[in-house]
Amino acid sequence: MIMNAYKRTGEKRYRLLIEEGDQPQYTEWLRHNIDTAWKNRDKTRGLTFKEADKPSPTGCIEVYDASGCPALMQGIK
Repeated sequence: MIMNAYKRTGEKRYRLLIEEGDQPQYTEWLRHNIDTAWKNRDKTRGLTFKEADKPSPTGCIEVYDASGCPALMQGIK
């Protein structure tokens, strides 16, 4: 299941779950979401989109819609 980037506000919570909650099994799922979003980015501009499993639009993207993958990249080791 691919996570919608609107759920990105929990990236710190994911890190807490994995590290402090000792639940490392979620790491691969989050990495899968990051990898999927990155593969589907607008390669010309390097922008990801909130729907990681779909190609990023090449037109105007709201900053909130483009920030989910980078937020996860910062939160997950």
